Amino acid sequence: MRTLAKRVARLAPTKTDIVRVACYCRLSVTDRVETQFGSIEAQREALHAYVASQRTLGWRAIDTAYEDDGYTGSNTDRPALQQLLLDARSGLVDIVAVVRFDRLSRRQIDLLHTIDELHAHGAGFVSITQSLDTSTAMGRCILGVMGSFAELERDTISERTKAKMIATRRRGMWTGGRPVLGFDVVKKKLVVNEREAQDVRRIFALYLEHGGVGAVVQELRFLGIFMKRWTVKSGREQGGNAFDKNTLNSLLRNPLFVGDVRAGDEVVEGEHAPIVERDVWDAVQARMAAQAPSVGARRGKRSAALLSGIARCHCGAAMTPTTCKRHGRTYSYYACARSVKHGKAACPGSRVAAGKLEAFVVDEVRKVGRDPAVLDAAIAADRRERESGRVKLSASLGDLRVARGRHAGERDRVVAAIGAVAAPRGLVERVRELDGFVAEADVRIATAEQDLAALDAPSDAQAMRDALVEFDAVWNGLDGDERASVLSLVLDEVTVNGTTGEAELRLRGAR
Repeated sequence: MRTLAKRVARLAPTKTDIVRVACYCRLSVTDRVETQFGSIEAQREALHAYVASQRTLGWRAIDTAYEDDGYTGSNTDRPALQQLLLDARSGLVDIVAVVRFDRLSRRQIDLLHTIDELHAHGAGFVSITQSLDTSTAMGRCILGVMGSFAELERDTISERTKAKMIATRRRGMWTGGRPVLGFDVVKKKLVVNEREAQDVRRIFALYLEHGGVGAVVQELRFLGIFMKRWTVKSGREQGGNAFDKNTLNSLLRNPLFVGDVRAGDEVVEGEHAPIVERDVWDAVQARMAAQAPSVGARRGKRSAALLSGIARCHCGAAMTPTTCKRHGRTYSYYACARSVKHGKAACPGSRVAAGKLEAFVVDEVRKVGRDPAVLDAAIAADRRERESGRVKLSASLGDLRVARGRHAGERDRVVAAIGAVAAPRGLVERVRELDGFVAEADVRIATAEQDLAALDAPSDAQAMRDALVEFDAVWNGLDGDERASVLSLVLDEVTVNGTTGEAELRLRGAR
């Protein structure tokens, strides 16, 4: 009986300490079709089965589910992984188990840093399909080599995905991304949203009218035109923010609006319908390119050059005054701003002698004043411009009245909602902002009405005729600044083609 007791005691298992095992699972979109563990469930089952096989060593799976579904392994910005590391720092984890080490990270540096951090807090790391013991130098060496291959695999997948997207875009197809104002995504295709498309056309028109993104940003805020707003799968709404200079620049340069698609460095014809007319798009791109060198105001700081702010290159960029010295003499030129900034290859033949161009322009203005036929043509052009301006101003006046009504209505609703109770500071600030919008609308409406009345008044053709006729008589008595001012009042633009040596004058009102 005593012998039997001894044998039973020897056969009884010794008590082992509990080893807390955290089972970490990760799955990216690509992994769903490219790995044998193509689901979080498959990884979870494999890990729990392995932990169960190590029960004799005291292994027990932690109840917490550390699972990142749909997250890339190219970085460590994953909620479940961050929670796992936090628990390891708190001493709640003894071992981290994964089906493959690339589930933890596909970047070698991130993988090694994460394992180092686990070790620093007394936690080990196990890959159940790869024999790795990270407590030895050889194991860490092998891990580093395998990490390099995992990183290579990630980069290869990224390159293949990028190449596939570019190939798809070359066929004019939409490959996804953030929704764009003016379009809805229906069955992975872009479909024009006509209400938003009207806002897009308005934005392009405003840019051509104001000529700068800063002014357009303020105008869009006043008119209540915001960025695209959409609903995600969870039902939560995103977007709808106010435009700033960067987002407006991005919109104005997006070729989707003329029916094109970017495919890498190429722009190809898309399979969706355009929103903006090609000529409007081209005009906006030309103006944006011309303003890239930061062209100043027409007459901000007075320049000795008579045509500063008026002369433009045939490529659309401004012609800026410049000088150079040769053999002790100083020569003045008008040079294309694009050529000055990016070199002659950007715009060849884009420099002309200042004296020669100024003399030609002054002589042409004199001819206008002496030639009745040219005067009549300028007056006719002015009448056409006034009619076009009348149509645009009437439309703008309508928009201003709609905007004022919207701001005033919102203000009344906010005030009514506040009632007699103490108003939160945010609502008070909103009421003040709306009051400012209404006041601004009143001023702009009054100004627009005055401008419209001026356009409706008979054209003072005789005054224009007299001004041009008198130009020849008063020119010689003016100093440099006065001459520059007179030219800026008479001329709207002088377009110069440095290659052919030709220049085209456009009088004020002759657009």
